[in-house]
Amino acid sequence: MTIDQDIFSLRAFDSLLKKYVDGDIVVAFSGGMDSTVLLRSVVILRDEGVLPASIRALHINHQISESSKDWENHCAKICLEYGVNFKSVEVSCGENRFGVVTESAARDARYEVFSAELQSNETLLLGHHEDDNLETMFLHLMRGSGPLGLSGIPFHRKLGAGFLLRPLLGCSQSSLREFASRVELDWILDDSNADTTYQRNFLRWNVLPILEKRWPALRKSIKKSMQACFEAQTLNEKLAENDLSFCEGVEPGTLSVSKLLALELVRRKNLIRVWVCKLGLSVPSWSKINLMATELLLSRANITILLDDHRICRFNGLIYGLTPRVLLSQGKHLVPVVESSFALLKNGEVRTRIVKNEGIALSLFLPSTVLEVAYREGGERIKMFGRPVKSLKKILNEGRVPPWVRETLPLIYLDGQLAFIPGFGADEKFMPAIDEFGCVYDWDSPARVLEI
Repeated sequence: MTIDQDIFSLRAFDSLLKKYVDGDIVVAFSGGMDSTVLLRSVVILRDEGVLPASIRALHINHQISESSKDWENHCAKICLEYGVNFKSVEVSCGENRFGVVTESAARDARYEVFSAELQSNETLLLGHHEDDNLETMFLHLMRGSGPLGLSGIPFHRKLGAGFLLRPLLGCSQSSLREFASRVELDWILDDSNADTTYQRNFLRWNVLPILEKRWPALRKSIKKSMQACFEAQTLNEKLAENDLSFCEGVEPGTLSVSKLLALELVRRKNLIRVWVCKLGLSVPSWSKINLMATELLLSRANITILLDDHRICRFNGLIYGLTPRVLLSQGKHLVPVVESSFALLKNGEVRTRIVKNEGIALSLFLPSTVLEVAYREGGERIKMFGRPVKSLKKILNEGRVPPWVRETLPLIYLDGQLAFIPGFGADEKFMPAIDEFGCVYDWDSPARVLEI
């Protein structure tokens, strides 16, 4: 549901807020016309006593324009006049190989802040309008998007601990401009909006005017198509929910390879797309979806596919979504000999237990003992109790240890020798004698597997 009329209406705006906002409001305030209309509308409703929610404004300073600080000061001044709490956050946006900050880089930086800032009782309001929605649909069309992308910008969704709402999505920019002029608003004019090297501006100034001149009903027709795509996507998601219950793996958040292969390809792709989104990841590209629906499932080897910084991994008949790979420090690192636990940098914690007949014999812990922790480098060997000497690789293979666990598994060294593997035990020569006590090391690993 959005406001859908030629003249912006505070009554319709208030109705939307009451329906979708349960708690306090955060306005994403850039200082441009759209966000200024948004903030002013919320303030009017507050001052009229019809909006009981607390209001604060959040400004993102991208530090791209020479005027960035002036824009920040303008926004702070407006919020002071309106009696609205104001916060500005500076972000650094990565440049592409041509030294240009792309629209997507700036967007990613903004949303990272939005997600981190939102509290569980807050809804973030953004000033996207009908024209933004139309441009987004065209951009998605150029990228080969399916029904989800072609249905436009999401109106309401979860974001961080709170929610995101775009209450102006059904309003034309001209209707917002009319309201802004009528109530004599002061807003920022960003010169970059005329720079057609940006894809959105190219569409806005060079493409859409020509299309609208040839097809005057273009906007209404496209809105119908976007609605049809939205409805198709809704059906796709309902079908995926049914398929998900059938294809769930034995571990939380995973999919079963054999059950996925029982689905026809089109349903398999649909399910994987929805599953990835449920894990909290961005919508995969068409090529990534195809890769996950075919090669990932049909390959004989356990393989991994990168999805942004995250990983989709097949192991032991299941498909996992994993957190980004963690780079751990190489070499051996000293750890306390007698502590009950010790933290690992970026890798959880190791806890110790004193157990009879297990672990590293306590008698080996002398004042001169050097206890260290390290990670796999290759070539490690160990002799478990009652078994021949084997390579660490073979032991982990036999134990069916997932690849993402192997790469972060802490190994305990005593005086330079591999003495203990958490989850497996000690090298036989370091174990206590019968009825003597030893030290067992348990690893509390950070969660690496994403769950729905």
